Amino acid sequence: MQTHDYDGEFQRVIEQWRSRHRVKEDDTVMLMLELFRVHQDHWDGIRQRDTVGLLEFRKMIEKQNESMKTFQSNVDTVTHFLRQREDTRKRVAVAEGIAVTTVILLILGAGILLGKFCF
Repeated sequence: MQTHDYDGEFQRVIEQWRSRHRVKEDDTVMLMLELFRVHQDHWDGIRQRDTVGLLEFRKMIEKQNESMKTFQSNVDTVTHFLRQREDTRKRVAVAEGIAVTTVILLILGAGILLGKFCF
């Protein structure tokens, strides 16, 4: 994938503008433009440092999707076992199912929090 050369394009446009208006290199306008570029480079650096990159964000989403698939699989397994239990122990089965589901949710939540804050 080819990236667009914004800096090179910007320089070409500035050179065209300078020649069209006959602005010299040491003109005050050019000094102001240089100061503006310093300002922009500074803020671009801050934005890049403080934001999550797109690829890193994508990896986080993929991990989240995997966790949700695993969680869904575990819930399906618990639901399957609950449906196979005898009706005489339905209350106990429901209570055990709720307990198992709660434990699975707690493990998933802990995994998400650990992944978010520790890695």
